[in-house]
Amino acid sequence: MTLSTPFLFGFLFINTFKSWKQYAYIILYGALVAYFITGGYYHPRSILDGNSSLIMSTICFLGALIHLTDLLINPKSDYFKFQLKITTSLLIFNLLSNIVSSFCWFNNEFDTLYFEPVFYIHLSNAILFYLSFMLFFIIEIRKLQRPSMLKQQ
Repeated sequence: MTLSTPFLFGFLFINTFKSWKQYAYIILYGALVAYFITGGYYHPRSILDGNSSLIMSTICFLGALIHLTDLLINPKSDYFKFQLKITTSLLIFNLLSNIVSSFCWFNNEFDTLYFEPVFYIHLSNAILFYLSFMLFFIIEIRKLQRPSMLKQQ
């Protein structure tokens, strides 16, 4: 997570206009790294507990929410629709991830009867998240290629 989060926050950082919001991304990423360091999660034999996924998803959700507010304040930015799709996808995924992770944590503590369906919901949520990113990027690549194809003809 700490390897993909700099790219995510880098995308949000570059496309944000207010400097205090850019500092908020740095603080959120610093909080994530500090959580992992204090929890000892960088050790090769460490196992993440149930709270770690909630914290990771919450930090990403807050970063996407900050970007959404900045995006809606400045709707005339370049690639507004693309950024809105990415940010909305991030918000939905992290919200669903927090909800499903809460059910996983609850079921691990009390009852393992419903753990398997919740696990598959969580897995399908993650798969759909990455598939939606692939779809958004493919659509944008196709849009960018259209003008160059028209000029060649």
